[in-house]
Amino acid sequence: MILIVGTVQRNFIVRKLLVAQESVLRLLGRRGTRVLFELLLLIFVLLSVGIIAASQWSAVVITGHGNLRVDGVGVYHDTNCNVALKYLDWGTVEPRSTSDISLYVRNEGNHIATLFLATDDWIPENASDYMSLSWRYDGKTLSPMESIELTLTLSVSADARNMDSFSFKVILGTNE
Repeated sequence: MILIVGTVQRNFIVRKLLVAQESVLRLLGRRGTRVLFELLLLIFVLLSVGIIAASQWSAVVITGHGNLRVDGVGVYHDTNCNVALKYLDWGTVEPRSTSDISLYVRNEGNHIATLFLATDDWIPENASDYMSLSWRYDGKTLSPMESIELTLTLSVSADARNMDSFSFKVILGTNE
């Protein structure tokens, strides 16, 4: 029954978006058609996900943020270390869940080094009582300009029910 209601709502939204698209296209002409279509498609996807999620979830949802401070290392999105990573988006996490982020860390110092991981500035202050950050790193030493793929895991306890959002700093550095 919930899925049928979700489908009816989604079809209604699609019809409304298509009518709105046609009206705006007449105003814009051919220029801007692709941009407008992509924007409307994005809105549709976001609304669909929201309707489905709202109809199926009854758990408390917590949004996440994260800043990344690096000491002696570079942190990147890609294996070639071309796209720097400055922010970790944990997305929406729930009690009793984990969230993984894979990234590439490069030793940008001029000495062989091992890495360390720490956290700081949790908001709210007691968030660290309900969440923990870990990683899959075996202590491998990195030569200068050598990189390694790492996965950071945020674990949320079952007791994390009274938070709407959280943020904290992730500190990655080298032990030279």
